[in-house]
Amino acid sequence: MNIRLLQFIFFLLLFLIVQLVPITRDCIPIRKLIGTKLRLAFFIIILNSTFLILNCYSQWIQQNLPVPAAAFMDMKFANINTGFIAQYNYSTGASTFLKTTNEGYNWQVISDYALGSMNILDSIHLYALGYNNLYSKLYKSTNCGISWDSLLSAYSTAYYDIHFFNYDTGLISGTDSYYSYIWRTTNEGISKDLLWSVFAPWPCKFFFLKEKINGEYYGWMYRPGDNFWYLTTNSGSNWTSMPNLPDFPINNIFFINKDTGWATVSNVRNYILYTTNGGYNWINQNIQYSAVTYGIYFVNPNKGWIGFDVSHKILCTTNGGLNWGTQYIPNGISGMLFFLDSVTGWAQTSGNTLAHTTNGGGNINSISLNSQNLPDKYILFQNYPNPFNQFTIINYQCTIKSNILLKVYDISGNEIITIVNEKKNQGAYEIRFDGSNLASGVYFYRLVSDKFVQVKKMVLIK
Repeated sequence: MNIRLLQFIFFLLLFLIVQLVPITRDCIPIRKLIGTKLRLAFFIIILNSTFLILNCYSQWIQQNLPVPAAAFMDMKFANINTGFIAQYNYSTGASTFLKTTNEGYNWQVISDYALGSMNILDSIHLYALGYNNLYSKLYKSTNCGISWDSLLSAYSTAYYDIHFFNYDTGLISGTDSYYSYIWRTTNEGISKDLLWSVFAPWPCKFFFLKEKINGEYYGWMYRPGDNFWYLTTNSGSNWTSMPNLPDFPINNIFFINKDTGWATVSNVRNYILYTTNGGYNWINQNIQYSAVTYGIYFVNPNKGWIGFDVSHKILCTTNGGLNWGTQYIPNGISGMLFFLDSVTGWAQTSGNTLAHTTNGGGNINSISLNSQNLPDKYILFQNYPNPFNQFTIINYQCTIKSNILLKVYDISGNEIITIVNEKKNQGAYEIRFDGSNLASGVYFYRLVSDKFVQVKKMVLIK
């Protein structure tokens, strides 16, 4: 329980005890000693405390950092009490690493470590990227961020983002201003192996699901400078190029499972991007302001928040983005976000302030409608990848509940297989087609519904 709430309960009980003690001739009661005026002042304090407590537990409350305003490089919490913030001041070149052990109400400046992307494995073990004397560094802490061991170093390459799956194995992204790289370490950062490179000046950011699927981690990496991005289904060992994002530059992406995700856009828009098939297709989800959107965090398929550049507001949804509304924040604009669950979270509101909630942020106002999230026409999408080797993805959408028949034919028109033959509700759907038993060649897939027929061509190459 929060210490402020415990203090309030203590003073309230003390006040009630004072009020209930009787005045008698045989004793000198506490209430008589206190006196009427003092009891009145005590009552006013209790009322004021009640207002403050109830207010902070139904809203976002401001928390201050004991440092000058600077850019947030990363912000993460290990649990409800312990959290970390890495900052960098682009004007002065000063770096700051801060730690809290009481939910963010007080912060301790640990050192002048120049840290950026952080990865918290538990409340004790942390990894972080940073730099020292023009060298990019991978750091490791085994005492909850109090001190850091320097591991991998790079001079001509700048490390950018990090993701560790366990204590031993992790990924690092970086760039040398010509190529973008991905490395893997399997020995706690003692050494690294190159996994992937592409000719592009922008480094990549990672996003991985927390739970494994078929024994592996699904993840995405994207380059904030453009709309190219990639998917892995085997914990980063291989990456598949995805269809270009429909808008860019992208600020952040967030997936709640392998199919459902959102993306925020660096340009001023009155929408964010939303996918239900792993990012192969995207639609817009409206917000009620034209704004730049920043951090994004979902705690389940329904409840999520987005930071954006409208003063004193943060976006919130309770139905997966079908409707987005706003919650009040006490300072500035909402940017970087981190949540532990559906009620406990933090939002950056300036270079040295946060907003903290313990009840999910309170009421949601000014709700926008997203009727376009439901398809308004039938579409059979081109399979991806095409040509393909063994596996490909086929997407389609229908406007009303319909009987759907999806079949594959060879180049002579002979039916090969029926993929779908059932009634489907209005929505978007994805099929993973396995062509491992087929010979190389040209094939056709045909979608038939109650009111729609369409055919697409695909090429299998082995």
